[in-house]
Amino acid sequence: SLDLVAQITRAQGDRAEAAQIYNRSLAIQEKVLGPSHPRVIKTMCALADLNAEQDRLFEARALYQKARVAAEATNRAEDLDMVAPLVGLAKLDQASGNYMECRELCRQILAICPKYVKYQSGLADLIAGTLRQLHEVSALHEERVRQ
Repeated sequence: SLDLVAQITRAQGDRAEAAQIYNRSLAIQEKVLGPSHPRVIKTMCALADLNAEQDRLFEARALYQKARVAAEATNRAEDLDMVAPLVGLAKLDQASGNYMECRELCRQILAICPKYVKYQSGLADLIAGTLRQLHEVSALHEERVRQ
């Protein structure tokens, strides 16, 4: 329920308070559920998204990486738990000009999502967006190489 309170607080525009609530929620979840539980991974990514919105990119990247490692540690590398940290890292890499890393992350996302589209209709939009992102970063990378 703390995650829901954080989401509402964030929607109301109080990002600092939302971050505090997400941090409290994350601490409780890690203690009760363990560091690799899907709920913990989801909360880490929500907090990372919030940090990225506030241009706290170092903190955001650290949380996305932590969530990625947690998903990998429990053999969820091909599971939907892995998608949110990969999407977040891809956005950060594209924004910072790390096009090769972004391309690799997009490819990983595209390897996971099609398996689950029939179960979650929203994934079709994510796949389409990831394909656009992959095309965009490929073009940016090629332009950089030409220069």
